[in-house]
This record gives sequence, structure tokens and C-alpha cells, in this order.
Amino acid sequence: LDPMSVKRITTIINNVKDEKDQDLIYKGHHDLKSFLALKDVNKNTPVYRGTLYEYQTIACLKTTLGIVTRRVGKANDGGIDFRGQWILPDKRLYIVGQCKALAKKCSPNIIRELEGVVCQETEGTLCILSSMNGFTEGAIKRYIASPFPIMLITVTDHGRKFGSISWNKKAEEYLKGFQVTLKYDLLNSKPLVLHNGKPFILHMGQFDSNRFYH
Repeated sequence: LDPMSVKRITTIINNVKDEKDQDLIYKGHHDLKSFLALKDVNKNTPVYRGTLYEYQTIACLKTTLGIVTRRVGKANDGGIDFRGQWILPDKRLYIVGQCKALAKKCSPNIIRELEGVVCQETEGTLCILSSMNGFTEGAIKRYIASPFPIMLITVTDHGRKFGSISWNKKAEEYLKGFQVTLKYDLLNSKPLVLHNGKPFILHMGQFDSNRFYH
């Protein structure tokens, strides 16, 4: 290549930013409420939509199941979008999760990527995959057969409720006594998590995020 071509290519490379780095453009947010309050942001970018869905997922997990997590939001996050813990009646589970705000359903490749993430975590860690548009049949088959504890969810109504929630057989080892059923009202149905046959009541416990996160 001639010197001018090299210079042009170098300029293009230097101007391309990783999506995770672009996330740093949005300052001053730490949860769904503070993110929605941001001014003068382009809401049509993949970065904005992805970050919004992450916060909606985090909010839904906390208000419906008492799963307390915090968004990672770093360039070198190891494939993890949020991390935290779930205090259950008889144990504490560590949580890692990914969010996919894709225009299509998640494929088996996404499940394989997730397995690569959770295999690096300690024993007693549940991995949650949240997909805006659900999962393909192939992805569900892969998740069912996975040797790792995985929960699949979709979040709807701006982070207020689950569109779907399920977990695989390996995760059942951590979630004994839990099951999912459908709750019906006049307009629609929604998944309801039961514990020992009764609607699960939140066990928020005490959570010191400064001590837990590193």
C-alpha cells in the first residue's frame, strides 16, 4: 500500500469505537430511572437500546424475584452485563447475566457464548440470559442440554414484568421447590414463580454492594 492509503486506513481504524467504549458517552446513570432521565442522547443507537434493556432487565429481576444485581458496563467485562446475588430462603446464589436487545431471536451460538462465560465463574453461580425477542428452537434445545445452570428470560412492559422465564435442569439443583406457572387476568397471562406451591415472596435481605462488587 502507498503511504496515503495506509494513512487513510489508520484514520478509519482510529475513528471506529467499540460499542462498549461508546457506552462511556452516557455519564451520570446507575439504574433505569437515572438512565431514562438523561438529556440530549440519541435513543436510536444500538448502544442506547442495549443499555436501556440491561437496566430494564435488572429492574425486573429485582422487583419480581428480589435478585439484586448491578450493571457492569465496562469495556473488558468478560461478556458479563450484570452481576449480583439472589438471597433465597435457604441459600445465596451468585448471579451473572447477559442481555441481548437484538432485532431477532437468540440463536444457539448465544447460548454457547454464555456457557463460555459461566464456566469461568465459581460454584453456586446462576447465569441469566435476557433476550428482548426470545429464543430460537435451536437455542432452547441447547440451553436444555447445557451442563451449566442457566435461566432464560424475556422482559416486557418497560421492565415491569417477565414475558417469559424458565431454567434448565442444572439450575434446578439450585432452585429446589421453585416452579413457573401462568397467572391469568382479564387481559392476558404472565409467568408466575412459585416456591413450594405458593407465589414466591421476595427475600431481599441485606445487601452491601460496595462489599460484594470488586
